[in-house]
Amino acid sequence: MITRKVKAALLQDPGTAGLAIGVETLIGGVRLVGSVDSFDNKQRVQDIAEHVDGVIGVDNALSVK
Repeated sequence: MITRKVKAALLQDPGTAGLAIGVETLIGGVRLVGSVDSFDNKQRVQDIAEHVDGVIGVDNALSVK
C-alpha cells in the first residue's frame, strides 16, 4: 500500500513523473533505488516520499549520474 502511494505521489509531481525510481517498503520504511540526473532531483524524490501518509522513514539510495 505504501509503495503504491509513494509511486503515485512521484507520478503526480511534474518534476519526478518521468523518472524511473524503484520504491521498496518494509514496515513503513521506504527505500528509493535507481538513478537521477541531479542532486536536486534526488532530494525532490526524497521529499515527496517523506510526505506520503504512512511513511516513517526514507533510505535514499538513488545515485546521481
